[in-house]
Amino acid sequence: MQKETIFAGRLRQAGERISSPRLAIFRMLVRKGPIYVPRLVETMERSAIDSATTYRSIKLFRELGIIRDIVAGGKRLVELSDDYEGHHHHFWCRRCGSLIDFDSAAIEKSLVRVAADLGVTISSHQLEISGLCARCRTDSQ
Repeated sequence: MQKETIFAGRLRQAGERISSPRLAIFRMLVRKGPIYVPRLVETMERSAIDSATTYRSIKLFRELGIIRDIVAGGKRLVELSDDYEGHHHHFWCRRCGSLIDFDSAAIEKSLVRVAADLGVTISSHQLEISGLCARCRTDSQ
């Protein structure tokens, strides 16, 4: 429920309504994210939410920082922003297409050092790694 509270607050703060379709789309992202946009649209259509409503909601969610885009296998997916899921990165298996979320304190520390070396401040970042997952790696041996 805390995620829904954050979501509702973000909409209210922007002067937007918390409609049933928006709430249904948000709940789907909580359960299924990251998800390809066409798959999200298709899933919502089965729930009687038309594609135009879903696309408008995705656009609004992106503008309000509720969702973020990620790319895996050359396809764009959407998932809830770090405000809802916590900061993480993704590993994409080139063979089976599985997407594995991970976080790494070592990577985050390295980015702090890189920022210091460059004399910059990093406000956000995404790291996408691809290769073979453990199952596909074992299958190929």
